[in-house]
Amino acid sequence: MHAYAVRYLKARDQSVTTLISYSDPAAGHTGALYKACNWYWAPTWHRLRPPPSGNGSWAGERQEVKDRWAFNVRRDLRRPSILAVKDEAALRYYFHDANTGGGHQGTGASNKEAFRER
Repeated sequence: MHAYAVRYLKARDQSVTTLISYSDPAAGHTGALYKACNWYWAPTWHRLRPPPSGNGSWAGERQEVKDRWAFNVRRDLRRPSILAVKDEAALRYYFHDANTGGGHQGTGASNKEAFRER
């Protein structure tokens, strides 16, 4: 189904360059399906550093952070700057944690340059 959807988008809409989806680790979603289909982890700053609001919602209950996944449909020179984490403090927090055994495991993220705006 994934390959069909990508072929369809390439043939029908030249403006679509990137697909974005989210997985919910709190519901047991690991992103394994996205990885198997060649999507890549594209974290938001919320994943890299807990927000001061504690992930609250308008209704008042706490929500867990979702993982963002991206798939390249066609070349887009704007993609890296659009998906980049523009919060240096979040990058420092995440990679400091990762170096001491914390951070988000299993993402393939090895250096913060991959998430910086280019």
